[in-house]
Amino acid sequence: MITFAALLGAVACGAAGLLVAGGIIHLRDRDGLRALLDSHAVLPGRWRGAAGRVVGPAEAVTGAATLAGWFLAPLGFRVAATATAAWYLAFSLYTASILRGGRAPACGCLGSTEPVSRTVVLRAAVLAAGSAAGAWCGSPYPLGSPPAVPLTLGAVAVVTAGVAWLLPVLIPAAGRTGRERPSPATARARTPRASRPARGRTLSGSARSDRPRPAPRPR
Repeated sequence: MITFAALLGAVACGAAGLLVAGGIIHLRDRDGLRALLDSHAVLPGRWRGAAGRVVGPAEAVTGAATLAGWFLAPLGFRVAATATAAWYLAFSLYTASILRGGRAPACGCLGSTEPVSRTVVLRAAVLAAGSAAGAWCGSPYPLGSPPAVPLTLGAVAVVTAGVAWLLPVLIPAAGRTGRERPSPATARARTPRASRPARGRTLSGSARSDRPRPAPRPR
């Protein structure tokens, strides 16, 4: 029998698998990750180089430890799934700070070029909640269960990861409010000039309409 606790554990494993995939992508393209961090402009400049080197391996190790703990060590699963939840919570806060700045650079999540949006922030928050629920309310993999149980739990984990991965693509315009701010020069160029009457002319358009006309000379 599949319990609700086992389903929560499978959800946490789906989130962990997604974290492993993201870590591998970042590990293979550290220069690209550094460029993304520069475009996000959230971390101080001196921290971005170290973050570009550390984020990928840390994500992959945390996610892999969660998956291994689900099968092998219940206590290890709880600790690793809590760390996975912390990763997603941090990413949710990170992307929310980008939106507060009024910009929409590329997210870079799992190699995606989709811009940061409310959907991205919400996805990270939901994955954080699912990982935390799996860590503290879920159960490890039920060893010795009938074949239908691992198949069902595996399907839950795969669906969790797949839906979370594709969510910004499936809902591309949901909550996308960030905009690239124009430069000061561009903003000035877009501002219309106040209309003013031509120099030396009145509203009627005549240059001397306000002057009295001379009387005609007698013949």
